[in-house]
Amino acid sequence: MKQILLTLIIVVFISQLKAQVAVSYMPFQSVFSISSNRENNIWLDVRAETNSFIANTNLGTNLAYNFKKTDKANFYGGLGVNYNPFNGYQNTGIINGYNIKIGSQIKAFEKLPKAFIQFEISPYINRYFDSARIRTYLGLGYNF
Repeated sequence: MKQILLTLIIVVFISQLKAQVAVSYMPFQSVFSISSNRENNIWLDVRAETNSFIANTNLGTNLAYNFKKTDKANFYGGLGVNYNPFNGYQNTGIINGYNIKIGSQIKAFEKLPKAFIQFEISPYINRYFDSARIRTYLGLGYNF
């Protein structure tokens, strides 16, 4: 299952290399995100928690689908995996957990049409499937 998910993520990422890039920052959660073009129907998002020690850095890779697009907002959902590449040095699993995300990208600034406000709700479950929480994200972004 892990190999299938990783292969799918790599294929989507490679197919998006010619696409535009979006960056966003969610200050309340200290999360920085780099995405492929969010205007595409399917896009890839890579996130890093920026307020932690290097060895505790949590990264996330999410595959998202825009299920409704308008001139003022995009509404999307997706699946993702949360991991820490440094966990391998500590003899623990690299994967921390999995998430589902549902969100909106609101294009609220007429003079900055590529800027957006991002809001997400993201149920998260740990890798053992014995603990879960609901995460929320609020931030600003720009689609280059």
